[in-house]
Amino acid sequence: MSELVVDAERMHTHATEVRGLGGRADAAADTARQVAFEPDTFGAIGARLVHPFLVPLELAGVLAARASSASYDATAAALDAVADGFELVDQGTSARFGQLLGSLL
Repeated sequence: MSELVVDAERMHTHATEVRGLGGRADAAADTARQVAFEPDTFGAIGARLVHPFLVPLELAGVLAARASSASYDATAAALDAVADGFELVDQGTSARFGQLLGSLL
């Protein structure tokens, strides 16, 4: 028979670490918004050939960073919820066994 051991405190700690990654993704998105290629960055020819392709890529990068940040936040919230669920079940089970043991003694 296998044994399931869950350390809810470690799950909460991991959720905090994951939330921190979301903060870093937010910082990356903010930085990406501040960096922009000007039409003349690549010269006169590049302004017509390269720049039109870079503008959508810049936006895609910002959107991707924002989406990853939201995913990190959602994952952290889910980890906290699972940890809370395990703690609740553990406390309920412990209380019930305590009642059963008290009724036997």
